[in-house]
Amino acid sequence: MFYLSDFDKKKVLGLVNLFGTDKETSEEEIAINCFNDALKIKEDKSLYYFIALALCRLRRYKEAQEYALKAIEEGYDAYNLYVKITVGNLAKVYQAVKVLEEGINKHSYSACLELANLHIFNNLEPDMVDYLKASKYLNLAFEYAPNNRKGQVAYILSQSYKTLNNLFPPYKEFFKDNTEFHYLKIFNEYGGALYSNNGLNVRLFNAAYESDYEDVINCLYERFNGDSYAIFSLLFLQEEYEKTGSLNINNKGFFIAVAGTMRTANPLCRIISALCFASDIDGVERDHKEAKRLLKNIKRENLYVPERFKNFYQMLINHLDEELFNGKKPGEA
Repeated sequence: MFYLSDFDKKKVLGLVNLFGTDKETSEEEIAINCFNDALKIKEDKSLYYFIALALCRLRRYKEAQEYALKAIEEGYDAYNLYVKITVGNLAKVYQAVKVLEEGINKHSYSACLELANLHIFNNLEPDMVDYLKASKYLNLAFEYAPNNRKGQVAYILSQSYKTLNNLFPPYKEFFKDNTEFHYLKIFNEYGGALYSNNGLNVRLFNAAYESDYEDVINCLYERFNGDSYAIFSLLFLQEEYEKTGSLNINNKGFFIAVAGTMRTANPLCRIISALCFASDIDGVERDHKEAKRLLKNIKRENLYVPERFKNFYQMLINHLDEELFNGKKPGEA
């Protein structure tokens, strides 16, 4: 059986509470508690980043800065958040520059990008604005980017060079080549302009199922999107069903699916959320109008169900009230 570890249950619930559905529904304090509970189980450098993000949303900027720096020191790429806090919230430009220069010495491509931006956009220290230095750090960013990030970084650089062309007319005279086009071509060569991300996490999950547990779960954390919400929801629900033979509306899997529905409108999350309003699952208070709204316009081609959950998914939709359909289950043609 494939069950989430206690650590990952804490981490994913922290992420769901942190991101919520919008600013009004995020629960930063609950998220911080979940992340701290996870850290008691296992060290994870990404958790310092997420705690920093939660503290930033609570406007506890000094604490947020400390956690963002801790994440960087542990080897997590938190330079963007650190700069936003240090420059945007605390107005400490040169404090940020020092950390970024240390990152560049460690060949961090994101530190290069952030320092380049400080040489392009800097209202606090206008003397720092310098398109030549910005260009230097942009080129270093591509050099230092790992192979699995080069396509993404090339696109970012194309946008940055477009900005340089627009903001600094002398730039075009100094650099005769079309640098924006150069990096867009690289982006295209890496396939970024052609590949759709729809269902990618489901494909990764299917392909990685026989791999190491952490490899499987890290695929979901790497791109925490609607498919991630749906898969984590199913993992919580399946564990309860396999251990007890039943489901209860208080299962955290339903909470995750509802959050995923409101944040991403993922079709699988919408179907699981509909169970909260029209099913014979323990604790459901029926609301067919809401269930129909959730199930409206869900089509087979937009619905990605991981292979390992096919039978469990069928069992779940069998719990939906029959009067919701005209003989067709969600996702059927």
